[in-house]
Amino acid sequence: MESRLALFFISLMLLTLGCSSDSTDDLFIDCAYSAPEKIFSEDLPSVSLHHFQMGNMQAEETLQFENGSKLKLIQSGCDYLKQAFEFSSPMLERQKSATYWVEESLNLLKMISQLGPEFITYNSWASAIHQKTAEFELDKFLELQEGYYVKINHRNQKGDAILMLTLSEKPLD
Repeated sequence: MESRLALFFISLMLLTLGCSSDSTDDLFIDCAYSAPEKIFSEDLPSVSLHHFQMGNMQAEETLQFENGSKLKLIQSGCDYLKQAFEFSSPMLERQKSATYWVEESLNLLKMISQLGPEFITYNSWASAIHQKTAEFELDKFLELQEGYYVKINHRNQKGDAILMLTLSEKPLD
């Protein structure tokens, strides 16, 4: 099971970071990984708006869904990979327990995995997180297996609750 899970994680990392333009790759010349590139598009079901922007050493991708939910994905990594998701939805509740935010993280990953066959790897992340639900503490990295970490947190902004989910190869911010 662990080797199969590792293969899914590796697939995810390959999916999220790949080849990009030569000028952007120049920033990553001494890195183990190349520059991040977009993984979503506005052609996906239920996505009404999509934007991708490459920054200095990270990329920011934003999606707006037809139901009013929003997702921001910040991809970074030179020698290790990291994806930081910020998800806001009218359905999210404020000031809930860690278990609530873990469950909402699972829902988010499952939703992403259903956007198309190329995103099925996110369902593997959800399965791995589900197995360790009881071990989560908000705003602390938890090792799912060697070299794969997750951190879950939330914040309130302008009346909205925002789920913050980080997937990473190292427990660093």
